[in-house]
Amino acid sequence: QPSPLYLKICVTFARQWTSYDAVDEHFKTGTDVSSLINVLFKRLEDIHGRVFVDKILSLITASKDGLTHEEIEDLVSLDEDVLTTVYEWWEPPVRRCPSMLWKRILHDVGEFFAARGLHGEPAYGWYHRQFWEAAEKS
Repeated sequence: QPSPLYLKICVTFARQWTSYDAVDEHFKTGTDVSSLINVLFKRLEDIHGRVFVDKILSLITASKDGLTHEEIEDLVSLDEDVLTTVYEWWEPPVRRCPSMLWKRILHDVGEFFAARGLHGEPAYGWYHRQFWEAAEKS
């Protein structure tokens, strides 16, 4: 049974299509909201890298009241696996995850995050319970 959330995710996919794209096989199998969310997560991993995306999704899922930009950047920068994949071809003087990487994910799926105020800063958490459940399972 399609729901408003199902339609919103479908529209998000459709906005990314170009005139020369073939119909995505994964999209055909997205018969319910949870499978569409998994396809969305898989696309994020394909674009931004599995290790980085998994870390971001797990941090947001584990947070109680959401995380601010700075908290996400700090926590991701503590993960040596993430830093190793980010700096695969270059070793910076200071090993810290660039803020632009988080902002790219926020740009791609920010509409599925709820920005709640936390100490005057937006704290990002899941917009809908089904995203939390799908991220917890993956």
